Amino acid sequence: MKELTLVGCGDSWTWGTELVDRTEITDNTWSFDLHWTPSNIKYREDHRYLKLFADKIGATSIVDISRGGTSNDSIVRNLFRWLSENGYLAGRDTTDLFVSIGWTSPERKDFCYNREMPGWEGGWFTMYPMWNHDYNVTDLNQFRDIYIQHLWSAEEYLHRWIMQVWQTQLLLKSLGIKHVMHQAFYHHHKLKFIEWSDKRYKELVDHNSNLSDLKIWESVDNITFMHKDDPDKGTFYSYIKNISINTGTKVFYENHPNEFGHQLWADYMYKYCLENNLL
Repeated sequence: MKELTLVGCGDSWTWGTELVDRTEITDNTWSFDLHWTPSNIKYREDHRYLKLFADKIGATSIVDISRGGTSNDSIVRNLFRWLSENGYLAGRDTTDLFVSIGWTSPERKDFCYNREMPGWEGGWFTMYPMWNHDYNVTDLNQFRDIYIQHLWSAEEYLHRWIMQVWQTQLLLKSLGIKHVMHQAFYHHHKLKFIEWSDKRYKELVDHNSNLSDLKIWESVDNITFMHKDDPDKGTFYSYIKNISINTGTKVFYENHPNEFGHQLWADYMYKYCLENNLL
């Protein structure tokens, strides 16, 4: 039987942020540094939905193309780079692959910076317009302010994201690569995490996108993209939040799913893929 590799793409919700062994926290506090202790690296990798889903589909290995705080720009660039570097764009057999993509917030945008930053040699970095993030470099912070004031708009980032989804799906289908996509969450407005509204995304698409964008969006396969046209039903966030509301079960830590939340999503993704013949 041929071995199967699961390629997982996404942001912190795929990577498993906040998944640490709580028994190691003795003073009821924790920090992100805990993610990097050897025991918690294994704990995170074993309890995130990517590993649980891999076990369910019988994947023998995982290629992890996820990173906390990443952008959809990075997801597309790094997935295409990995496929190219491993020969899949040059004719290598793709029947041993299954790609899972958890899209992140579309307003995040990558730029390539040609100077060194503190602790970093330069290159691609992600800008977070929604957060007014401090990049610890004066000229980058000045650029941030100009970008947010004059260049950042839903019309730009929704167009960019629609094209990314469409092009990625087109490439994967053309290469015969089995895949499933989902949206992790949306936050197009300055509300607290618990107040995020998935409906806001669809309103922005309908209001800001031009006709060609909407036609391209409509052409995106709504089977391989889980519940594309019904985000309140199909995002990682909305699915486990609704279960929490209906059962009273805790599914989040502070800003990310807990172990049970990841288990719920892995179970749901597997069931969805089986029902829709995606495996």
